Amino acid sequence: MKRSRGLQFLGTSLAWFAAVYSSNANLILNGDFESPTVASPFEYRTGDELDNWTITTGLNGVVQFDSNYRPVADGGLYSLEIEFLGDTISQSFSTSIGSVYRVSFDLAAYDAQGSTLGVSVAAESRSFDGVNTDYTPYFFDFTAEDTTSTLTFEKLGIQSMYPHFDNVSVEIVPVPEGNASLIAAGFLAVACAATHIKRCQHLKRTQT
Repeated sequence: MKRSRGLQFLGTSLAWFAAVYSSNANLILNGDFESPTVASPFEYRTGDELDNWTITTGLNGVVQFDSNYRPVADGGLYSLEIEFLGDTISQSFSTSIGSVYRVSFDLAAYDAQGSTLGVSVAAESRSFDGVNTDYTPYFFDFTAEDTTSTLTFEKLGIQSMYPHFDNVSVEIVPVPEGNASLIAAGFLAVACAATHIKRCQHLKRTQT
């Protein structure tokens, strides 16, 4: 016997619900800047030389470095420095229109002068300050406006201040538990209603 459309709808809806609201996978590839490997202590990267990222630069490029150059963030061998004002790195990723996502990263500076890093995605454009060589975690949320979003980092401030950053992540923000329950209940109610309608239609056909 074929499954009812109501049950099919329920299955599809719950699968969508689980994929969208239960997943916490990082949508950014190579967000820890561990690829490619670095010939110590650092290498300049331009174009697409930093795996999964696009670099725009007017001079040498961004600096992928290890701890023999400056301190790196926890959890990996390499971090990244944007050396020249206006240089950027960016990466595009799939999003669902209207869904809320969280951008997070660790930010430091070359030295005690500090640093300023611009971060933009969708309608959000923000700046963050690195205080010294110690990495500080930052995050902010954005609402997707398209099926593809692009995250961009840019060096701001003055030329002698160099942002160092690492551990870039974009994850969907889970629906609060109460709202999630309401959504699931809504899916179930619609599926039950669809199943009920189909049964009524079947009874009418058998009575005629």
